[in-house]
Amino acid sequence: MPYDKCILEEILMQSDCRTLTEKGKVLPRSNRVYRLIANRMALRGSHIEPHHVHTIVNKNRNGFKTLITTTFKINTGQNEQHNTINSIGTDLSTNTSSNASVHAHSKKIRLILSPKQWLQISPQKKLSGGRIYWKLKEGWANVIAERICQQYSEIDCVFSFKNNLVTPRSAETYAKFIGYCTECKAKITGRLENAPMKDVDVIFLCYIENICPDFHTGKKKRQLRGQRRENVANKLIEQRKDVVTFRRDEAKRMKKFGGKDLPIIPSAAVLRKAKEQQLLKIYGLQFANPPMNLLHHTKYGKYAGSIHNIGLLKFNCIYWTLEQQQIYVARCKKDPHAIMTLDATGGISKRNSKHDPHVFLYQCMLVTEEGSVPVFQMVSADQRSFQIANFLRLILSKGVPRPPIVVCDFGRALVNAVAEVFGRCNDLSNYLQICYNAVVKDSSVIPASYLRLDVSHLIAMVLNETIQGVTLEGENERAEKGNEDEDSESDDPENDSIASDWNTWTNTIYSKAQEISNKSKTGRIINACFNPDFAHRFKKQLLPYLPLWTGIMRPHFGKGSKIATSSSVEAEFSDLKHRVFKNQLPMRIDKFILQHLEHLDGKIKLASNEVSRINCQCG
Repeated sequence: MPYDKCILEEILMQSDCRTLTEKGKVLPRSNRVYRLIANRMALRGSHIEPHHVHTIVNKNRNGFKTLITTTFKINTGQNEQHNTINSIGTDLSTNTSSNASVHAHSKKIRLILSPKQWLQISPQKKLSGGRIYWKLKEGWANVIAERICQQYSEIDCVFSFKNNLVTPRSAETYAKFIGYCTECKAKITGRLENAPMKDVDVIFLCYIENICPDFHTGKKKRQLRGQRRENVANKLIEQRKDVVTFRRDEAKRMKKFGGKDLPIIPSAAVLRKAKEQQLLKIYGLQFANPPMNLLHHTKYGKYAGSIHNIGLLKFNCIYWTLEQQQIYVARCKKDPHAIMTLDATGGISKRNSKHDPHVFLYQCMLVTEEGSVPVFQMVSADQRSFQIANFLRLILSKGVPRPPIVVCDFGRALVNAVAEVFGRCNDLSNYLQICYNAVVKDSSVIPASYLRLDVSHLIAMVLNETIQGVTLEGENERAEKGNEDEDSESDDPENDSIASDWNTWTNTIYSKAQEISNKSKTGRIINACFNPDFAHRFKKQLLPYLPLWTGIMRPHFGKGSKIATSSSVEAEFSDLKHRVFKNQLPMRIDKFILQHLEHLDGKIKLASNEVSRINCQCG
């Protein structure tokens, strides 16, 4: 067990335990004084060997040799000058060493703690080696350091406190602590003479010696660690306060106008790191590798069973809660015209390097008469049609009903996957061919789900997302998404030909339009709608996909509104980015997923009323 430094200091200051000669030399190890010191330490419950005492003094550990020299006024050959001032709160002495450039002084202060502050650090029993002793509560050093900064802001020392001692039965000192400045090595000793009374301010008499202002940089900060670090981080998290606002509030509480920057107020970088570490601790993120953390949460923790698949080569994670699945099933049973909207958004995840792929959040929303609700999610760095189809297949593998209507944007990878999985077709071309047979050839065979395109996305695509040099909102995000999509070449309808009878039908209409256009050039016919460029784009980008963006399939499916929109999923993205994760994105992907599940838990509970109602009706 380590020796008690405070007890050793008291014994070394006793006249019969002096370990230095008149010339300041340390007595030899064989001197009986070291055995005497060891015996007195043992009587006080702190065990130490005599030779260890000699080593401590000889090496000047904890400044004991310097303290002995000062206490017994031993002349060590240095020119020292001591000016004693008895009044508390003023400089007591000024010591000038042989180096004239270093100016040192000492100071006495009265440190006043309120009853509430004393309660935070009041002594408690400790048991060690069969011995019961008293110590101030954990976090006492932070309370003392803060009070020093508040009461004596002119003191630039950044103290690191080493030890404290409480002796309730002692008539000399009830409590004592020591500390050292991390820059100038000044020593502070604080004493509380008597046990404090209830609901009365507690006053520590403190003595700071050998303060050297020349060594103070003004940049050193007191370390933010232990319980204080956790408390500060929790305050930032619970109050949703950014670090800049927190520092301003702390300065308002402790700092005086025109005063120096207080070392007790942590830097912005330290506060951000503390907040991040506490969040990782709260969400149980114990591994540096995000997939490993998510793998752990598939079986353990609050959301065990909510993560259904994790991919590593190109990271992806498919997740939804059991409550989301129950609501989806309940609403689909109740409303045969339920609409699933599906879209993706980026900017949610941090990238370790610029070469790492962007990670997108794919969100499925269910829209019924009760409103819209998020039901299934996937984050993925792989935007290929294959990966999206795998996500949709996993949804159906849980035994949930196929959505009657699906609305999405015109990303070819997304549309292909929906047509294949929900439409139960080979691919998008097959879906369009089946629709052509139903419209033109009166076939009774239709796809399993009604696939429609969002109107706003369609207009943006047709207008090439730019009108007279003005970029439409969302252009950058879709462009970035297209760059990351490995199917991006085939995603552009202009660069890909759909193998369906709609092409033949389109070419026929376009040929007739060209005839009218050619006649207009000769001036033999009036054509106020002459626009060859738009006609070419109309042929390539719209007519082959007529069943997706018009209502011609509504009579065949017997469902669907006149205009299709995915505004529900866009509203969900806006809510996530500007409310739930405001000023937090991008973030670690494992942290995002777990916080997203936390958000979904509350949102789904608000929408869960009809689940119990439908279950009762089914029973």
